[in-house]
Amino acid sequence: MYYNGIYWTNPYIPVSELPEGYEYSGTVDEEMAYNTGLEGIEYYANPETDDFYTYQLTGTFAGGNTIDTTKMAMHYVQWIPIDEE
Repeated sequence: MYYNGIYWTNPYIPVSELPEGYEYSGTVDEEMAYNTGLEGIEYYANPETDDFYTYQLTGTFAGGNTIDTTKMAMHYVQWIPIDEE
């Protein structure tokens, strides 16, 4: 993803509930989606953090660090800035 001039990644397990403090911020446009195919999905931000969440179809948490891609459902996916070192 590309948002506010920053590239983002989603390294964490999707969650079924949006964390407290996040509010609807709009829908992902073509530029923000940055070739991910996520145009048109909702995203949520918290003004006190430097991340955001999208609400999208993903695999289901199966335990540990495992996602079961045979059981697709809508989840919140956290996006964090990619550090450019």
